[in-house]
Amino acid sequence: MNSTTKHALPLALLAALCAPTFAQNATENPAEPTPENSENPDEEIVVVVTDTRTQKPLGDSASSVSVVSAERIEAKEATNITDVLRQIPGLSFSQSGTRGKTTSIFTRGTNSNHTLVLVDGVRANSPNDGRFDFGQFPAENIERIEILRGPGSALYGSDAIGGVINIITKRGAGAPRIGGNLEWGNDSGSRQTLEYGGQNGKSRFSVSAFRQDTDGEFRNDDYKNQGFSARLDRELSKNQTLTLSTRFSDADFGVPGQRRFNPDPFQRDETRDLNAQIQWQNRVGRRTDTLKFGIFDRKLTDDDTRDPNFPPSVPSEFDEKIQSLEAQTSFRVGQNLLSLGAESRRERAEVLSASSFGNAQFSEKTRTNAVYLQNEFRSGKWALIPGIRREDNSQFGDFTSYRVAAAYEITPKTRLKSTYGTAFKAPTFSALYFPNFSNPDLRPERSRGFEIGFERELNGGSFEATYFRNQIRDLIGFSPVTFTPQNINRARTSGVEFSLDKDLGRGLRFVGAHTFLSTDSSSGELLRRPEWNTSFDLLLKREKWSADLGMVAQGQRFDSNFVDEFSPRPYGGYAKFDFTLGYDLRPGLGIYARVNNIFNREYEEVAGFPAPRRGVAVGLRTVSF
Repeated sequence: MNSTTKHALPLALLAALCAPTFAQNATENPAEPTPENSENPDEEIVVVVTDTRTQKPLGDSASSVSVVSAERIEAKEATNITDVLRQIPGLSFSQSGTRGKTTSIFTRGTNSNHTLVLVDGVRANSPNDGRFDFGQFPAENIERIEILRGPGSALYGSDAIGGVINIITKRGAGAPRIGGNLEWGNDSGSRQTLEYGGQNGKSRFSVSAFRQDTDGEFRNDDYKNQGFSARLDRELSKNQTLTLSTRFSDADFGVPGQRRFNPDPFQRDETRDLNAQIQWQNRVGRRTDTLKFGIFDRKLTDDDTRDPNFPPSVPSEFDEKIQSLEAQTSFRVGQNLLSLGAESRRERAEVLSASSFGNAQFSEKTRTNAVYLQNEFRSGKWALIPGIRREDNSQFGDFTSYRVAAAYEITPKTRLKSTYGTAFKAPTFSALYFPNFSNPDLRPERSRGFEIGFERELNGGSFEATYFRNQIRDLIGFSPVTFTPQNINRARTSGVEFSLDKDLGRGLRFVGAHTFLSTDSSSGELLRRPEWNTSFDLLLKREKWSADLGMVAQGQRFDSNFVDEFSPRPYGGYAKFDFTLGYDLRPGLGIYARVNNIFNREYEEVAGFPAPRRGVAVGLRTVSF
């Protein structure tokens, strides 16, 4: 491919971005209503920001976006965000054992490190291995979770091949008040949360502290996690706001190992995570300027030194940091909303590993600078949203990613949506530098993704169906022959997603999703991708009573335990049911009971690691903000 051809599409896209902008009169269209500028502040408007980095109603999105609200989290009395994310189409999880153990996500069949996770817009994926451990993130003090499925590198750069998950913490509202809960159970152990938040003058604030302690189900299977989160939104002037947020967690847990082969009763892990961000925003007329600084800091200690079968050593230590500075300006010109942004990010990983294979250490860092441009053009029944991002990585050079999303309103309640885009994933520090188990010649993974969907607004709900296809080049996988990561050429994932949200009347609501998935790779089977996923929640709200019956099921997938079997083999699927019942003793005070895995189904999401059996918990909760 010559240079002219290589850059033809990005240049054409850039032209498409700018062309409609100046074709319209600058006074034609006001900004869309948001909670900040809506004429009716009591009207419930579900606003999303992740798919375009600008605020808009969920119904105006031209991409596959789902939102998990605080109400959904509270209805399930969820202890972990995976409890609610399993109900999202296109997502599947693999949990390596019981509560608190390593939990990975596969978005539309892509790798576990192909989904970018943000906490209040700040990156939280590990620079060392590229993943986000969902097993360590509790469900407290979350306002909503936005899930973008499909390539997101045009706005967010590396890591967003499968999609983006943005976890947004609560803003205080109303009179300051205290909330929280106390819970006891045979699987969740004891769990306590305390929340305080509200609004005082020009300030909105929320503070939350949590603690969980459980013994687990096996030897050395205990899990402890404690931490806090806080957020402050301050109105500096009529047009300016300042947001400060932080979240910290400290988890300590045993790692029992694979039950079939040689369980390790000695290994223990400890993780400490810190996310923090400061954001300044200025809104004047049709223009919004945003400046954000974010920090992610993780320390992991892997202690297997207690094993008497090996000589004394020291625990392995992993220290990971991300610092990012972002600036964005968005302004409306006629029927166009143009967004220009720049980002500078520094990532660092330091590793000191001690094991029976010997000691290994490295310290590496990389810097990324990027600029992006996006235009949201809306006219009549049409919406067209092209975007392009140019990113320079100090290790791998320049990358250009682009994305075009379009929507057409067939009827006032029926829309067609389609998205096409490219994405990439830079090799992780561990894959490049970990002594004896790395490959410095790895190339970045690249992908092209396409989707077309249909959505229908129902009386008291909505239905959506989407076909997706993703082709990945230079996919990185682990070679059992060389024991090093390798670019395994090409892979393809495709499938169909369905979702239904319907008010059935008399306080009853049904929320369900189903995904068919097909994968193909030049290196053989892609592991831990189920052929299908299905889930539903049947929610009931009657005066003082509330109930939630949930089901999660998945079909056959391939896996290998990498101990006594290296060749993938098929593993059967499973279905499990959960039930939560709540009762309000008085306004602001209630009790609840929860049963997970009602029928005590035995299953494994990762070969050799039994999933949690039946769990029963009771709790007391007070109103939050």
